Amino acid sequence: MTAPDIRVGDVWTDRLLDDTREFKVESINDDGYFVVDEWGNGIVTDQHWNLLTYRSVTFASAPPTNWKKPLMWFKFPLFPGKAWAQSALWETPAYDVHGTEDVRGKVIGWEKVTVPAGTYKALRIDIRDRIAGTGGVYDLVTLTYWYVPDVNRFVKYSYRSIYEGAVDAEMVSYKPTAR
Repeated sequence: MTAPDIRVGDVWTDRLLDDTREFKVESINDDGYFVVDEWGNGIVTDQHWNLLTYRSVTFASAPPTNWKKPLMWFKFPLFPGKAWAQSALWETPAYDVHGTEDVRGKVIGWEKVTVPAGTYKALRIDIRDRIAGTGGVYDLVTLTYWYVPDVNRFVKYSYRSIYEGAVDAEMVSYKPTAR
């Protein structure tokens, strides 16, 4: 499966944390990366949804964490059985902490997924992400995405973190920019 066709103005509405929130591509920065409003938090991604700047969904006041190279939560093309690994450097300047992040991803296979927006044939992607840094920073993140090519993103998301807790999201609607 090829990379998504993400465009400024694309909007996904999701149900998460007992609320309905928008996930919207707001602009493209000078480096060609997407500036995204991820459920009320400003993040920056590459054209494949891989993170360059992240803000916590569960701690609204948390400062951004940055990577110099995109953190590979998606490695296109995607197909059942594909696996990847990455070691990345991160920093959270506001807390004066930095460290390494070891990501392991695997495409499990096609699954039928029903969410408020409908029923989809989706590729299940499992990620295991170990984070270690200065000052004793440690986190272990596990997440599963159900990615649907027709909506250029996941329709279901299950995130678990020692630090941030649990976040589950399901797509309610998708409104793409005119192609």
